Amino acid sequence: MLEHGRQSYFRSGETVLSLTDLGPVNANGFGRELRSARALWLKGRRRDALERVRHLDGPMLRFASSDQRAGFWRGWYDATYAEGAVDSASIGIALDSLAAVVTRLPPVSQSHLDEYTLERWDDAWRREVITRRPRLLGGRIWSQLATWNRVSHMDRSELAYAENDGYLLLLAVERGSWQVAAPAFETLMSTIEVAPDTTYAAR
Repeated sequence: MLEHGRQSYFRSGETVLSLTDLGPVNANGFGRELRSARALWLKGRRRDALERVRHLDGPMLRFASSDQRAGFWRGWYDATYAEGAVDSASIGIALDSLAAVVTRLPPVSQSHLDEYTLERWDDAWRREVITRRPRLLGGRIWSQLATWNRVSHMDRSELAYAENDGYLLLLAVERGSWQVAAPAFETLMSTIEVAPDTTYAAR
């Protein structure tokens, strides 16, 4: 297994699977990110806290209207626009404003989750979804998408995503044929454990 930030790779021969943390998928996940930013701020790491918030993203923002996104960020930008002049109290108020408005963003539909997940797969640009089915494995509900080449309707592969404590996990085949990768894919999907710090391991 090779870990790279929020992504882990599992290799078996010529087959490579990836498990990626796509970040917050709902208000719970956004709240966790904001609490992490607040913890950095309280430790005096103001710049790190600002960067944590600036990189905040997810399907709730991706599929919100432009007005909804503007409403979400308004309090934050108003408080932090002049970065060099931002005082500690202003950052706290800005974090509170984000935490207050995140619950007003619309929930994400299943089709939007499919689209968001597929967009973040390296192979997504040339693939389309054939079928989707829910799977209950390892105490977690996965949405498993079967895909193929959008032009030739060949080169079948599959990916799966699941929500875990507010974050979206993506399991995908990075290299190798689906026929060879399928057993390892199934094993990983049913045995993945998520540690409290959102790092991943397989039993």
